Amino acid sequence: MANRAFTYTKMGKHNEAEVVEKEVLQIRRTVLGEQHPHTLGTVSNLAATYTSMGRHKEAEVLGKELDVIQIRKTVLGEQHPDTLTSMSNHASTYNEMGRYKEAEVLGKEVLQIRKTVLGEQHPDTLTSMSHLASVHTKIGRYKEAEVLRKDVLQFRKDVLGEQHPDTLTSMSHLASAYTNLGRYKEAEVLRKDVLLFRKAVLGEQHPHTLALMSSLASTYSDMGRHIEAEALGKEVVQLQKIVLGEQHPNTLTSMNNLALTYSNMGRYNEAEVLGKEVIQIRKTVLGEQHPSTLTSTSNLASTYSEMGRYGEAGVLGKEVLQSKKNVLGEQHPDTLASMSNLALNYSKMGRYDEAEVLEKNAFKFRKAVLGEQHPHTLTSMSNLAWTYLRMGKYTEAEVLEKEAMQIKNVVLREHHPNTLRSMNNLALVYYRMEKYKEAEVLGNDVVQIRKTVLGEQHPDTLISLANLTLTYLKMGRYNEAETLGKEVVRIRSTVFGERHPNTLRSMSTLAVIYSQMGRNTEAEVLQKQIKML
Repeated sequence: MANRAFTYTKMGKHNEAEVVEKEVLQIRRTVLGEQHPHTLGTVSNLAATYTSMGRHKEAEVLGKELDVIQIRKTVLGEQHPDTLTSMSNHASTYNEMGRYKEAEVLGKEVLQIRKTVLGEQHPDTLTSMSHLASVHTKIGRYKEAEVLRKDVLQFRKDVLGEQHPDTLTSMSHLASAYTNLGRYKEAEVLRKDVLLFRKAVLGEQHPHTLALMSSLASTYSDMGRHIEAEALGKEVVQLQKIVLGEQHPNTLTSMNNLALTYSNMGRYNEAEVLGKEVIQIRKTVLGEQHPSTLTSTSNLASTYSEMGRYGEAGVLGKEVLQSKKNVLGEQHPDTLASMSNLALNYSKMGRYDEAEVLEKNAFKFRKAVLGEQHPHTLTSMSNLAWTYLRMGKYTEAEVLEKEAMQIKNVVLREHHPNTLRSMNNLALVYYRMEKYKEAEVLGNDVVQIRKTVLGEQHPDTLISLANLTLTYLKMGRYNEAETLGKEVVRIRSTVFGERHPNTLRSMSTLAVIYSQMGRNTEAEVLQKQIKML
């Protein structure tokens, strides 16, 4: 029966796994007693299932009910592998609950004992290092996470060989660390290498191979290469539906990522249809309040916001926020992310006072929970500055965005996408303050760095180019504005298509430039073209 539960877990059938594990636990309690190692093992397995289902509080309560860690320490000893497994599982639960400090303390303790007892290169020690790297990632200490990921990878290469599945998993984890650091090209290279090995070792349709393909599609999306992201994303979804089934968590994750790609491409109707499908299946399989269900709902709200359907986005955003408060607690990082998203939507609706209050709360809680220099805290600073910008509070926006940019320069480095976002926003603040020279200098810097780091066709690069075009227009430097404006229209038409909202916006800007230059016929032709599209 225990093996059947394990099989269900591997298949992503957590509800079935829960039923079997509960039955096994009841039998083992009756036959073997509550403190028997097999009983305690079943408790740990059931708690892990609850964690996978997003029912973190139940996982914690179950662990505390029997105090599995303490019993195993008493019965088996502090350094017994089963004791350390329980401690490791508990640390993972804390990590999922957003209680990162507790996760870190417990994770470090397990790692130190395993190093002492088993040695640095033992598989269990390496697993603990990997778990601790995950905690560092959640805390926003990306550099430390990268160092740990590199160590684990090197040890696994030495002990297991380059093509061992665990080694390939470590390579994939390191690619994720590069993504968090904004080093997308390195992430792409590493994920391609892993994909090549996984296809050779495991086969093209193995779940791990398909999961890696999905991750590579996300990397393409991060790099603004949405056409490649769409093609690979579609392929993965089709294969996962055949191999894993339509309701498997991995299939739903890939469908969710494909919906995000559609949204990034401006194909909002397709994003909406696919997003709704994912939500419906996740509600059926995982429940309405599972974190994954709420993530999909949040993504759909963002799509509505991009479509200008702010009312619907607001309704969904409020539902998600309330559910996360109930399930995860008011100060969980995921709850605060939803709070920040809802604030942004209010800002787009022109409900600036509500947006300001909500974003201030998100900022305050993120400072308290994650620390002043955590990337999510810095995002809240930038979001609040953006709200101030929309409210016409330019001085407040300038002060806050400057501070965010300075900290990001230290924490994330100068070329990180989030740092560049703050530079871009600050240039926009200068533009609104009519400090056009400062806007031009900073805008030029952002354009050059984004071209180098992200590429000429990345959406963020194009946003910076479009902003710089407007700055030249305001400065009366029409020839430079025209050159840049044409470049933005050409690239956006190629990458997104002529009907994409951003392409149409750029065409409209170019028409204004022609009008300002006295080239009214060209302006009129362009305006007619926009109306036809």
